[in-house]
Amino acid sequence: KITIFTPNFEAVYENSILFFHYCYQGFISLAHQLIYNFLTIYYSILIFFLGLIFGSFANVCIYRLPLDKQIISGRSFCPSCNKKIAWFDNIPLISFILLVGKCRKCKKEVSIKYLLVELISGISFVYLFLNYNNYLEIIFLQILLIIFLIIFFIDLKHFIIPDILNFTLIALAILKNFIPNFESNFTYDLIQ
Repeated sequence: KITIFTPNFEAVYENSILFFHYCYQGFISLAHQLIYNFLTIYYSILIFFLGLIFGSFANVCIYRLPLDKQIISGRSFCPSCNKKIAWFDNIPLISFILLVGKCRKCKKEVSIKYLLVELISGISFVYLFLNYNNYLEIIFLQILLIIFLIIFFIDLKHFIIPDILNFTLIALAILKNFIPNFESNFTYDLIQ
């Protein structure tokens, strides 16, 4: 006997609907993951540059605090020739690389410490951003990181820790006692 195969069109229709439904859900999930990954990379790059900027400020503090100079006012200058540094020569990381670690005016080498402080700060900011979900905690830890970075490099060269940094740490500790549990979630806020 010869049997003729007749497909069950209702089952084929239902299976194809299910197939397209799961494909659609998979596509939406993939698109959501790609957007989330893109945003994570985008924000990581922004946080890295923000870390470089704070690292550059940390360099100012490292140089000026032991000498009792103003850290807010006054332009940056070359430690060798004491000439003011132009704004385009003061861009964190990029200027150091473009000028090959030398002053544009006197051509003397700039200490690698400036590059290290900026890189440590930038990389640490990204690390904190990627490993903590709570943005208040991230900001708090970034402030602590910058202060400890300043303390480390000042102590390394001058064997002192300026009182202003100790008082700042005390103030942060007291503040942390009044806000023991940071409640906001940074990743959730980004997606919303």
